[in-house]
Amino acid sequence: MRKLIYSLLMLSAISLSSCSWLDVNDNPNYPTSVTPKSILPAGQMSIGYCSGYYFNLIGGFWSQYWTQSNTSNQYKSIDSYQMTNSEYTFGWEEIYGGGLNDLQYIIDQTKESKDWNFYLIATAMQCYGFQMVTDLYGDVPFKEAFKGSDASPVFQPTFNTTQEIYDELIVRLNDATSKDFDAITNSKPASSDLIFGGDMTKWIQFANTLKLKIYLRQMYVRPAVAEAGIRKLYADGASFLTEDAKITQFLDAASKDNPFYAANVRNANVAGNLRASHTLYKYLNAKADTRLKKIYENKPYSLPQGGYNFPNLTNTIYDATKVAVFTQSATDPIVFFSAAESYFLQAEAVAKGWGVGDDKALYDKGVLAAFNKYALSGSSYIAAGGVYEYPSAGSFELKQEKIIMQKWVSMVGTQGIESFFETNRTHYPKVSAIKATLEAYSGGELTFSIEGPSDGKFPKRMIIPNVEKDRNPNTPELKKLTDKVWWDVKP
Repeated sequence: MRKLIYSLLMLSAISLSSCSWLDVNDNPNYPTSVTPKSILPAGQMSIGYCSGYYFNLIGGFWSQYWTQSNTSNQYKSIDSYQMTNSEYTFGWEEIYGGGLNDLQYIIDQTKESKDWNFYLIATAMQCYGFQMVTDLYGDVPFKEAFKGSDASPVFQPTFNTTQEIYDELIVRLNDATSKDFDAITNSKPASSDLIFGGDMTKWIQFANTLKLKIYLRQMYVRPAVAEAGIRKLYADGASFLTEDAKITQFLDAASKDNPFYAANVRNANVAGNLRASHTLYKYLNAKADTRLKKIYENKPYSLPQGGYNFPNLTNTIYDATKVAVFTQSATDPIVFFSAAESYFLQAEAVAKGWGVGDDKALYDKGVLAAFNKYALSGSSYIAAGGVYEYPSAGSFELKQEKIIMQKWVSMVGTQGIESFFETNRTHYPKVSAIKATLEAYSGGELTFSIEGPSDGKFPKRMIIPNVEKDRNPNTPELKKLTDKVWWDVKP
């Protein structure tokens, strides 16, 4: 059997699934029972660690939800777009060595045993992970990843293009959702499934929502493929998520809390690393959006993107005691899909003319779900004359802008990397024509980091880390942080 890599995070995930912790007398490196049920929570938590913490942190900077505090320096290279391929490499190592690998083991075992419940969950989660990795890095190991035998494993896999990966992800998702979920060979995932507790109807919806996202992401690079795929989804009667797909089993205790909170708050050397960015803070403030005081501390000021060198002077707008900090909790969930995202994806498909339904109604549901995340009502905002009213009579471009802007707000804190992808795909939020430091700047448009490179180019991807380049001769020529990924072709 291929070696399964267990990190402390993985072991915590297994413990979370049963609400108990490992006996200190047990050796976690040699589990006595390696079954799909015992591996699934580890695989889910590994993908969640990468999407909900590691890449979410980076995406949150590049989506301009937060910026580096002017009283600390932990994330300066992210905020200034000057990351190298020797920084922030753990996400790559974790997702390949942990989650994707663990899920492949489940897929191999359950395909043989015809345990289609676990097969679907593992396939859907792995496809989600691969989609995130290829959207972030471009060409990545895929078809040869986790291949070979115990005696001759493939340690230096070739890389596949995003187009090749996207096509195969659809094939795998179609296969996984076509199985007999009433078969006697199926077992019940129950609490080992940290996301839906083994509800297979919701997992089919998860897979369909992922397919819809994959097709929409190809809207500009392969419009015919995107349209045909979406039309087929609707013709086949696909249903999509109406609730969050998330991990919620976190506790306010060390090693049992949300990993983003643990790294940035509980284990941080300084408080308040992540300060409110002018971009989102001023946008919400200008709209009198009640979510503002839920997303950030109730403080009067924010920082321009990359403003970490602004002097921390008492009684000025950059006084750290008056600049809002991004609000986090130990029990925050890890969100893979939100209900809001699902509705916004559907609204865009319908607005484009490829999906079936009422795009305004779907958009409204998305906005309401995004407010409900904070136990707030968004009804007045989407009503006639409201600041977020849907432009029903407008062009597709106007509709897309409204949808993506609200998706941008809805993803703060939990889905920063997805928001970053969507901005690169649609070019919303737009890039500001004025500097964030000017009084006239009112937020809602991206501003180039004050400490960014002189070329003025925004980041478009992450760079394949040197740990991969050094050990795999099949690694292609490294791209730059500012090189666009395959689907980023909108004029």
